[in-house]
Amino acid sequence: MLSIVAGSSKPPSRYRRSAQNYDELENFTSPFTIKSKPVRSTVVERDVSGLTKIDDLPPPESFDALQCGGERIRTIIAALQHNVLVRKEDLMRNLDYVARVLESAHLDETRRLMEEDDVLSEIEPDSVPNEVRDWLAMTFTRSMSTMKRRPEEKPKFKSVAQAIRAGIMVDRILKKWSLRVKVKVSLTSLQNFLEQMEMGYSKYHNPYHNLIHAADVLQTTYQINWLTDHELFAMFVAAIIHDFEHTGTTNSFHVQSKSDVALIYNDRAVLENHHVSAAFRLMRIDDYNIVSEFSNEEYRDFRQLVIDMVLATDMSFHFTQLKNMKGLLSMPENIEKSKALALVLHCADISHPGKPWHIHHSWTENLLEEYFKQGEKEKELGLPCSPLCDRENTLVAESQIGFIQYIVEPSFSVMGDMLEKIIKSCDITSAPASPVPLKSPSPLPSPSPPSSAGSSNESGNVNEDTNGQVQRPLTTPTPTTYQTGHLPLRRPWEDNLRLNKERWQTSAEEEKRRRELKSIPE
Repeated sequence: MLSIVAGSSKPPSRYRRSAQNYDELENFTSPFTIKSKPVRSTVVERDVSGLTKIDDLPPPESFDALQCGGERIRTIIAALQHNVLVRKEDLMRNLDYVARVLESAHLDETRRLMEEDDVLSEIEPDSVPNEVRDWLAMTFTRSMSTMKRRPEEKPKFKSVAQAIRAGIMVDRILKKWSLRVKVKVSLTSLQNFLEQMEMGYSKYHNPYHNLIHAADVLQTTYQINWLTDHELFAMFVAAIIHDFEHTGTTNSFHVQSKSDVALIYNDRAVLENHHVSAAFRLMRIDDYNIVSEFSNEEYRDFRQLVIDMVLATDMSFHFTQLKNMKGLLSMPENIEKSKALALVLHCADISHPGKPWHIHHSWTENLLEEYFKQGEKEKELGLPCSPLCDRENTLVAESQIGFIQYIVEPSFSVMGDMLEKIIKSCDITSAPASPVPLKSPSPLPSPSPPSSAGSSNESGNVNEDTNGQVQRPLTTPTPTTYQTGHLPLRRPWEDNLRLNKERWQTSAEEEKRRRELKSIPE
């Protein structure tokens, strides 16, 4: 039995340092932090007696074991702090239990990271260049976000706020669905808020992460309409703010360069945390408070949905997000709204390969230009050049083939399956006999790449893009399907993904021939 006795002058030297450290904590917030010290000791003694009960604890590999193990450690710490008697046998058994919990948690995390890498390990070594493999791993997994890399390796935008003033978004979003009335949003506050969004997105003059990207993501999410008014509003706001004040550099760059924002958010989802935090800080100002008329419950739900959606755009969670959604699809229960919305926004964020070639190719050029500018900054700072950030050596076509094949296609496939399940689970018996099909809005006017793959006119007819290609909403069920009880989901992105990948494959072959010719000595 340990010689830790209530009322003794001090604990044994072996535990004295720990006890002293906790005595010095002014704001110690364990469950035992209450005003009266004798009462605290009584509470500790009562909880210490519970340490003898260990047989009915949750299995170390279970999720509940994490909380239970933490509570046990806190109890032991409090006992040391207040010199309360702890039996040696109880201490050893509980510490052994906590050790097994931590080992299990570490094993699960290691297995998860390995599974993320396994997705990429399935790539044939000769099918994807090392630089592309490194980029996929660094961007879309967490296991290689700080890996050691091999040493060798400004358009004028039409603002969303101006579009609002022109009536484009007002007519199609606020007025058409009466969102402003149902969700109680001040049009003046919304306009002011969007003007601040414009300033934030224009702050760093990014070729890719700019106003038009935000509008593109917003319009892509608009085409998926199966939500309540408040959920729809949360989705729109999340799409608008999801890259607010983006610096034009990656999370990895912030971590490696030890930027202020990386220090604020402890190297975790650095940019995503900033986007959502900065937007909500803006909402605290009266002129930009688009949620001022929300009830406490409405604001809480809105805030949670927006946070979940924006943080899910952190690309390093990509494989985990897809794996979790696949698991939910195999279950009979309905899919949690926040997880469904998060996947929709993530897919919208990476959706340009699922749109016609002229749109996809323009976005690719803009994104690579942004990468190249980061590469120049990395060279100036003496940092290793990140994958795809070297202007002279990046394999553009190969990178897009890998992006489509291993990231976008699986994402849209899972999202399509998810939407199928959601639509089938809806109560279609109360639907009208001849419902109006879902329609996408007209593209926002801008000299940049058009912000969606298609649009419908007010009568519900499809339009053609500038190249004469037919464009349709992403998820339009036919009216007759309501009467049959089944809503098949159209997936027009599949054809675009296939065609775009084929064009990149042709370009990749041309790039390879040019490299081979260049390597032939004169």
